[in-house]
Amino acid sequence: MNIRDEFEAWAKDKLDLHCATADRDCYASGLTNWAFDAFKAGRAAPASVKALPVKLVAGRYLPCDIGDATHITLNVPGPTGLLTLPVQTSGTRAGTGNWTWNGSTDAPTLRPSVLTTGSTFRCHSWITDGQAQFLDDCDHDMRGSTVDLLAVPADA
Repeated sequence: MNIRDEFEAWAKDKLDLHCATADRDCYASGLTNWAFDAFKAGRAAPASVKALPVKLVAGRYLPCDIGDATHITLNVPGPTGLLTLPVQTSGTRAGTGNWTWNGSTDAPTLRPSVLTTGSTFRCHSWITDGQAQFLDDCDHDMRGSTVDLLAVPADA
């Protein structure tokens, strides 16, 4: 089995993959070169991070460089869990619906606050320097506490 076939086997559950060659011409509905490079290096995703930069391509979030990110994925402790938000690192966010992000994957800061609700929970927090500060309007037991964000799983 050549490296292209191995890569297709690795990625088949994640992407609709097509490879033109067994080298850098690999693509998959906007698959960035990092994925093929990561596979060749023997790792399936970037190192453990608290904020994973991603971009929306053909209806899917694909990991990317910070400068190319349209969104970030966080792993918020408590009922929220994995969360992907639209972000920008510069300019005004007025009218965009985006959060501003400091560009850090290890100590992310987002503005404004993050509010998530589900059928059984309400979670409202500030994300600052890689920590979630749960506000008093949360209805879960982490209300009023500040805790580190969790690492985003490699298969997120």
